[in-house]
Amino acid sequence: MIIYKTHVLSYPVGRLALDVCLLFLMAGLEVLRVYWGLRGNLQESEGYTGLNLIGTGATVLLALYFVIWQSYVLRADVIIGAILICFYGLTGIVGFGTLAGFRRAAVTVNGLLNEPHFNNSNSETGLQKMSRVSFTRKTRETKETDDVSNIRLLKVRQRNLTFLKVCSQKRLKTSHEILPKLNLSCYPVSCTLLLCVNN
Repeated sequence: MIIYKTHVLSYPVGRLALDVCLLFLMAGLEVLRVYWGLRGNLQESEGYTGLNLIGTGATVLLALYFVIWQSYVLRADVIIGAILICFYGLTGIVGFGTLAGFRRAAVTVNGLLNEPHFNNSNSETGLQKMSRVSFTRKTRETKETDDVSNIRLLKVRQRNLTFLKVCSQKRLKTSHEILPKLNLSCYPVSCTLLLCVNN
């Protein structure tokens, strides 16, 4: 927009340089703001998230300058600036929510680490207890899932054994008669090959 306005309108002395400098300042702050936001989110860092919020505040002020106080404000400037300020507002709300979540998590972990029974030299730390409890819970869930899978495999193997007994009673001995009717998915590959060779 500034390039269009320099060709169509005549700027007062010094005002064009101010608008261009503030535009480049806003672009630099935008890059820093996005970088701080990414670092703060990935590292769950309160510092970088706070810097992101400060950068958001500064870019909102610069966007307001371009909507209200720059030398020539066109209708397109107002529309683009209003959309930009709305997005900055949403970013700020999400940033404050994220910062509150990081603070809450830090208070929880610090509270666990400062509990009296975790400070003894003979007992485990709060983080060790949290990881042990989480591992125990996952192991229990995995064991229950494995038990159900094992029961299913045992049922399939019992059906196969019953089928093989029936086949031996009926004198079906060729593999092309028996193998298509067996469920071999419950056996390892070596057992399946052994069944094929024996038949």
